[in-house]
Amino acid sequence: MTIPTQNFGEITINPADIINFDEGLPGFNTNTRFIILFQESDDGDQPNPVSFLQSVDSADLCFVLVDMVSFNPEYAPMVLPFAEKENFDITGATAIYNIATVYEDMAQTTVNLKGPVLVDFDRKKGKQIICAGDEFPLRAKLFAQVEESAGDA
Repeated sequence: MTIPTQNFGEITINPADIINFDEGLPGFNTNTRFIILFQESDDGDQPNPVSFLQSVDSADLCFVLVDMVSFNPEYAPMVLPFAEKENFDITGATAIYNIATVYEDMAQTTVNLKGPVLVDFDRKKGKQIICAGDEFPLRAKLFAQVEESAGDA
């Protein structure tokens, strides 16, 4: 299957790789089918923590995803109880991503820790959940998060 994209041109995808977001994403409720475009890593041993969530139905809708768990493994156990409260059945191989806003000055890049995107690759289901409370900021400086988690190691 071939789909048009604004950022990557026309790409060929396997329909079996489409992730269904039954409710869409907040603000984009009519877009329910997405594909995750993984990036090659500069280091062949480690997966690249940055990927893209491309809408299958809208060429110009694409989000930058960051795998915050690769930077801070403690993020997953803190977020998963919110997934259960929002009825996201986490029976399969679930990954947690965060949407990033990338700026020309990379030091200003932010990541949404309050609204992680959960993907169950076994069932091809996804959902963006909203974490209650003030523990997770909506716009956290990405590189400050990376430096902070590196300092914990």
